[in-house]
Amino acid sequence: MTFESQIEAVTGIAAGATGAPATNELTQFLTDGAKDVIQRVAKISPEKLLLFTIDVELSDGNGITTENGLVVNALRADGETETSLYPCQRISSELRYKATDLTSLEYRSVYNPVFYILNHKAYILPAPTDGTVNKGVINYITYPTVAYNGTAITNFPAEFEPLVVQFAIIKSFQALMGFYATTEEDIELVQTVQASLVTAEQLYDKAFNIMMPQQQPQGEE
Repeated sequence: MTFESQIEAVTGIAAGATGAPATNELTQFLTDGAKDVIQRVAKISPEKLLLFTIDVELSDGNGITTENGLVVNALRADGETETSLYPCQRISSELRYKATDLTSLEYRSVYNPVFYILNHKAYILPAPTDGTVNKGVINYITYPTVAYNGTAITNFPAEFEPLVVQFAIIKSFQALMGFYATTEEDIELVQTVQASLVTAEQLYDKAFNIMMPQQQPQGEE
């Protein structure tokens, strides 16, 4: 079932109908929803961000463009074995020169590499010099574009896709409510749609509340 069909099944709103979002608007709602889901997961359960990442290997010091700076981790080969990868610590871009200065206390070797973000690009130090024993690997997240007629989202775990649809459902109700309020000026229809909107928003928020770590009662270990 396409995302459009899933939205219509819940809302009863057919894309392109009077007052309903057009298909290009559904695509925007879904795309915005994917971004919102990733950002919420980053705050609530950052350990789950690996589920959204793509791996990119670096063979030089030119770095890799990251759309949003959501680099989850980075690795650097030790110069001897392609599979001997050391985790990179993230540093401020201001320290990038000291990290390559042999006389600096901030100097980093292949055994304690670092990465940093500068101008929407991620870099590894020591800089990778080939695609094998001196390669770098960056795991990062890019916000996907989600088409209204799609059935899956690239580099996006299936368990979170229903939340993207739920976000689009909320936006669809908001659009329809705005139409009834401004064009039709029908207060009863506005109130009917508003009730559905509130329920949709509650379901969306509840899904993230469940993910939040539970605080242990005081006095228990």
